[in-house]
Amino acid sequence: MKSTAGDYLAKFGTVAILLLFILLAQLIFSDLPLLSWSNLMNIAAQATVLSLVAFGLSIVMMCGEIDLSYVGSLGLLGTVFVMLLDSVNGLIAALIVIGLSLIIGILNGIFISKWKYSSFLATLSMMFILMGLQRGLTNGRAVWIDNKDVLAVASMQILSVPFPAIILIISFVLYFIFIVYSNAGFKLKVIGENIEAAKEVGIKTQRIKWWAFIFASLCFGIAGVIESLRSSGGVIDSGWA
Repeated sequence: MKSTAGDYLAKFGTVAILLLFILLAQLIFSDLPLLSWSNLMNIAAQATVLSLVAFGLSIVMMCGEIDLSYVGSLGLLGTVFVMLLDSVNGLIAALIVIGLSLIIGILNGIFISKWKYSSFLATLSMMFILMGLQRGLTNGRAVWIDNKDVLAVASMQILSVPFPAIILIISFVLYFIFIVYSNAGFKLKVIGENIEAAKEVGIKTQRIKWWAFIFASLCFGIAGVIESLRSSGGVIDSGWA
């Protein structure tokens, strides 16, 4: 079945309007470097954390659920990353944090997919638990990164592209391939559109929902590490921002 102009407009209309708005703004305010490489890379670097959170949330929402635990995950995991830097190097600390994020996703999946709790209530409860753990670990205070080598990662550039922007580009490509071309991505969309039909054709809906929450938490964990690098530390309730 061939795609019509209306199909392309529905898919890419918002992006086209945004690009048109940027071009018009550049023409009107010609003295501002809106489309300069440095400005575009700065925008990409600033948007990395928000984009990672959006990737994770969209996966969960595609299967008809919601995950509010990201608010607590960002703050707690970022704080844990900073505190681990006193004992291990940055890479090991990041891997430990990502492992913790997977545990959070597994727990969310158990409560929602296996025990059939409401995703809104389960992840809201997890959010407050994680926020409480962050405050307990730090006595309600922000913790800061003292290691200059670790802080340098946030400002590091490869071929004039900031490190956070590289993470964003790689994440977007993988996310796009997964959603558009993978069998799992197709099943995810089927579940979101009609879960009963998905069950009838043999799709293991609960298992896929479980993996969706794990994937979301993985995104939140990576976002927490990047946010702590950008902020030079772990800030209380940073997930609200």
